[in-house]
Amino acid sequence: MEEIMKKLSELRKESKLSQEKFSEKLGVTRETLSNWENGKVIPSSKNLEAICNLLGVTLEEISKEEKSENNNTNNTNDNKRKSLTDELKTNLKEDLKSDLKEDLKIDIKEDIKTDIKADIKEDLKTDLKADIKEDLKTDLQQNLKTDLKTHLKDLSINLRKDLKEEQDKSSKERKIRNIKKARKIILTILICISFVYIGYSAYKFNVLTQIGKKVSKYENLDNYYCEMKTYNNDFLKEKEEIWYKNNKYKIENYTYNDIGQLTMKVVTIMNLDYNFQITYTNGNTEKAREIANKDRYENGRYMYSMFPEVIQNNFKRKLGNSLKINLLKTQKIKNRNIYSLKINSLVMELDSELYIPIFYTSGEMDSNNRKYYNVKLNCVKDKDLII
Repeated sequence: MEEIMKKLSELRKESKLSQEKFSEKLGVTRETLSNWENGKVIPSSKNLEAICNLLGVTLEEISKEEKSENNNTNNTNDNKRKSLTDELKTNLKEDLKSDLKEDLKIDIKEDIKTDIKADIKEDLKTDLKADIKEDLKTDLQQNLKTDLKTHLKDLSINLRKDLKEEQDKSSKERKIRNIKKARKIILTILICISFVYIGYSAYKFNVLTQIGKKVSKYENLDNYYCEMKTYNNDFLKEKEEIWYKNNKYKIENYTYNDIGQLTMKVVTIMNLDYNFQITYTNGNTEKAREIANKDRYENGRYMYSMFPEVIQNNFKRKLGNSLKINLLKTQKIKNRNIYSLKINSLVMELDSELYIPIFYTSGEMDSNNRKYYNVKLNCVKDKDLII
């Protein structure tokens, strides 16, 4: 109604009628007309019809014009809203495209980096294998040259002394003949010794390389049991038992005093999938915690880490170990073929079929400190992993 009155007020002004004249024609006061036009008071339908008649319009025409203006306003607002929506969609698409481009660039860079790293690793492996072979050949040649030089130098000194002593003999020709014969004999002996030395060293190196390769298969296992006993002065000093199956361990450690009496028992339960371990010391339970040094236990590697260090991949990489060996033999003990090895002060026995350590000591065979191994494969059941 307020909008209608405003519209009628505008028509009155267009007709150049003042409020006083218009109110006289309507038969009302100027104040009443002013209140109607300002929306303070709503005129009756009869007065409203009289106003429309004086201005030459109908109430229906005024109402239609008002609705038309409202519709135009609404249409204008709708068009503005649609324009803003389209603009927002366009801006959003551009932003999404930009973000996707950046993400794709990062992903592609990471993929390229990964591929390049893999290629570099393969190239480095190939180059390192070739370099190691050349280094081994060079070391072997240098050792042989040094030994031959030393032998030849000693031989030369001895021959000179012999030649000087032979000068006192009566027959000079006999001296020369004997010296030549001695030279031939010594040279032949040296050549034979060199061939034997080289052949035996090559044989030892080949055997140790095979041992290193076959022992390395125990680095990754799915199921095994291992018992390790350490003796000191014929008394059991320590014992460790390992049960492993499908990323789960049970490890029992026993400590004994100097006369072989048990002083401590520690049981550890590990679950590598969930990365936790629980330790029981003499029956007392410790709080569960994360596994320390987890890499040492993954893929069943723990038993392999407890093997003598000298057979953990060293035989197939170090020619020096084969040159240090002063004992290498195979013997049969209790229907088992055993490799007996001695490298400097290290004494060790290996099963020649399974290549599992049986005996290990850092001194002589009768040393006070000795370690014995007992390994069984694919024998652990789920119940064995429970305390």
